[in-house]
Order: sequence, then C-alpha cells, then structure tokens
Amino acid sequence: MQQGSSIAAAVEQKHRECTKELGNLATTPINSDVCDEVLDTLLQEKFQATKLKKEDPRACVNVYDIRLTDTFSSCGMNWPKDLKYMTPYLRRSDVLNALNIPADEQVVWKECSGAVGQAFKAKKSASAHTLLANLIRDGTEVLMFNGDQDLICNHIGNTNLISALSWGGEEIQESNQPPRKNPGGFKPEDGEVEEPWYVNGVEAGTFQTGRNLTYVKIFNASHMVPLDQPEVSQMLLNQFIRVPGLDRESQKPKTEEQKGDETQPKEEESGSNDKEIEEATWNAYYRAGVVALVVVIILTAGLVFFVLRNRRLLRHAIRLNESRPRGVHYEDGTRSGDSMDSYDDDVERPTGLVNTLFSGLSRWHRPHHGHQHRSTSRGNKKYYFAGAGGTGLAVAAGSPAVQLDTFGKRDSLDSILETDDEGSAGTDDEVGGSGAHYTDNVDEEDSVQELVIGKPDSKTITNNDSIV
Repeated sequence: MQQGSSIAAAVEQKHRECTKELGNLATTPINSDVCDEVLDTLLQEKFQATKLKKEDPRACVNVYDIRLTDTFSSCGMNWPKDLKYMTPYLRRSDVLNALNIPADEQVVWKECSGAVGQAFKAKKSASAHTLLANLIRDGTEVLMFNGDQDLICNHIGNTNLISALSWGGEEIQESNQPPRKNPGGFKPEDGEVEEPWYVNGVEAGTFQTGRNLTYVKIFNASHMVPLDQPEVSQMLLNQFIRVPGLDRESQKPKTEEQKGDETQPKEEESGSNDKEIEEATWNAYYRAGVVALVVVIILTAGLVFFVLRNRRLLRHAIRLNESRPRGVHYEDGTRSGDSMDSYDDDVERPTGLVNTLFSGLSRWHRPHHGHQHRSTSRGNKKYYFAGAGGTGLAVAAGSPAVQLDTFGKRDSLDSILETDDEGSAGTDDEVGGSGAHYTDNVDEEDSVQELVIGKPDSKTITNNDSIV
C-alpha cells in the first residue's frame, strides 16, 4: 500500500477499530473478528483497484506469498498446486496407520477445516503470548520462524510480539524497583543481537537468540517455508534439535585462511592418492617385467641347450662315421663314396635359423653315448654294430653304425641291411641273400671289414626295408 492512498486510509481505519476493542478487554483473546477485518479490508481494496474480474488469477494478492496472485476471493486458497495430490495421499489407509490415527475415528484430511478453525476462536482462551514466558521460565526452548514473503502470519507481527514479550526473568518485577520503560524483547546490550543466518555458506536469513528463545526470519520463503526452502527448513530443524556438526558456526562461509586449511589436506590427500596409484602402476610393470624376463631366460636356456646338443650330436656322428668302413665296395672294384669328405662336399647344408633348427631336430635321434654300442667276434673277424631303436637305422654285423641318409647322404648309400636276432649277416658272408659280403682285405690301419655288394643296374636301394 502507498501511504496516503485510499487503500491505506481504509485499512488504517480498521486498525484503529481493532486497537480500541483490544483496549476494552480485560485479557487479550485468541481471536477478534474486528481485528480480522484489517486483512479482509486490504484484500478487498486491492481487488477493486485492479478493476479485474473475480475469475482473473491476478485479481487478488496471495496472502501466503505476496509475490503471487490468485482469484478473488480465494486470495491464495488455490495455492500451492501440489495440494491436489496431498488430499488423496493423506487419506490413504497406510498413511493414516503410519500417523497412528485410529481407524474407528473415520477422519479424513482436509486442507482447511472449518471445525478446526472455529475451535481456535474460543472466546475464553488466552492468547499464545501469555503462555510463552511461562514455557521459557520452565526451561523449554522456543523457536519462532517466519518466511519473509508471508502476509497472513508475517515477520513484522512476530518481531513486534517479541519486542513486547518479557521472559527469562524480565517478566518478574520487584516491588521496590521503578517500572521499566521497555521490559520486553531481546537484550542487544547482552549480546542478543540480530545476526545473519547461513546454510552451507549462503545467507539464508537472520536469527536472534537469548534466554532460551530463538527467532529466525527466512529469506525468499512464503507461509509454507518447507515448500520454498526445503534444505533451509531441514537445517533449521537440525540445529534446533542439535544434530552434531550442523551448528550455526559450521554453516558460516569460510574465510580465506579457513579455505586454505581445508584445501591443504585435500591437496595432500590427492597427492597421496596419486602416489599410491603411481606405485601400484610401477608394481604392475615390475611384476610383468619379471614374468617376461623369466620367460626370456627359459627360452634362451632352451635355445642354448638345443644348439649345444645339436653340435655335440653332429661332432659325435662325424667321429663315429670316420671309424666305420669308408663307403661301400662294389664287386667291380668301384666305391659309392669315400669317408665324410663326400658328405661335406655333396650335401646341401641347411641355411637360415628355421631350417637349421628343423635340420637339428631331425638329427636328435642319432646314436650317441646314450646308445649301446656293442662288438662281437665271429671266428677271427670282429664285427661292430649298434643297438638303436630308430626307424630305418641299418643294423648289420660289421655295417656302419650310423644311418647316414638322415644326415643328407646321397640316396646311393641309403641302404638297409636286415639282420637276424644274433646280429649275423647270414651264411657265407651273404646278407639277406643279396650277394653282399665283407671283404677279407683288412689293412693295418682299418680293422673293420668293408661291405661289398653287387652294383645295381636299375634298382635303387632305399631305407624302406625293401629294394625297389
């Protein structure tokens, strides 16, 4: 309202009538119809000034939130819109049971009950302000709060009430003391001053407290504070019942020094976490490196063993063949080959790592010291033979003990001579009836008999246990 306007004049007149009636009563009543006309007059005058129809949602001020409007004469009764969900919810049987409402009472929730409203207008009931002082004196802590956008229960009215209220010893007046000019209200001289009130570092209103009475004015809040400021409302309740860690001091904004104190541990904690992550990463790398190193060592050891064993077998085979007959004599006096020189000259040796490895693997079944080399005498002749289990190894009395074909020897030498169980080459120095015999020409340097066979014309001697 603008002071001096027709609206202000009409409201001020109703206010004078209210004050006059209260002055004529011995006790302050809980309700006065004359005083109720102050707000009704305000709403009526404001509606007429708009010159809008009653159905217009802008026709009337919302008495619960002066930032809003409503139709006339609802003036806020249609607010908030969520009320349409509240009625069915608060009538549900499970909700009534949770609220410990007996089923036999058959009560239903209603936003504004006329019966309840009339009960608050009991003519002989005393006003609440006559009870507050006694509650505080008995040790009861009292919290009063208002949303600053509420009109029907506005913060100016509660501020005036507290200013006129005597409590906490102030209501007791000694008979020998002069009457106080202003005995009620908070005592700023005793530190009971109005201060900013914070929630999570943000100014949410003001508070003033002293002698078990606290008053809080909440910013940007209507008649229904929890609807507009739910988090602030929760903090208000938590502080009032003293939930640990949520006192007013803890909600104030932090100074630069406090921020530094708070961020330092966080930075250290962050650095610690980064260090732990880095250490875990390096540990993982270390374990992976150890495993890889072990694998490499095993493979390297296996390769070295293979190469050394391969060379040992090869040298052993060469030495063994050098002590055996120098090739095979044919009946016409020619020879099929002479010593290992023929092998070295004629064989195409493997090249490359892979071929060398495969070639080496093919020689691993060569006779070595682990095989049993035996000798036997037949008459005045000495025969050498080797006990070997490899397939295709030529075993005969006095025959070479090494299967040269798997070394890459020419196919003309790849012959197989079968023996009987005693290692004999048959009778009359014949082997398998093929006409092969051993020479009797034993020189002083070579005590091993040489094998003489007929030179084949169109036949090829193979290692498949037969002649094709």
